[in-house]
Amino acid sequence: SEALAAWPSDPRQWSVRDLRLLGVWQQGGVAQAVLGNGLNKVKVAPGQRVGLEGYRVRRVNGAGVELAAPDPSGPVLHLTWQGDTP
Repeated sequence: SEALAAWPSDPRQWSVRDLRLLGVWQQGGVAQAVLGNGLNKVKVAPGQRVGLEGYRVRRVNGAGVELAAPDPSGPVLHLTWQGDTP
């Protein structure tokens, strides 16, 4: 759809509620992931900021991605595989 095609390339400008986990892997000993929605995707690693809400990638592993809220007392969001397909 046009709405998805119009997403900015900077993942800090995306809403975290729209993000989906698309893939995970290890590169140079660092776990990385691909997040996105539809055709829009971005590679992320621990420490990287994502979402308009100011979340940071806290951890990436085979089960998914943890996003830490900007406020240390805020919730940790878990992006996991959806349905029966990774």
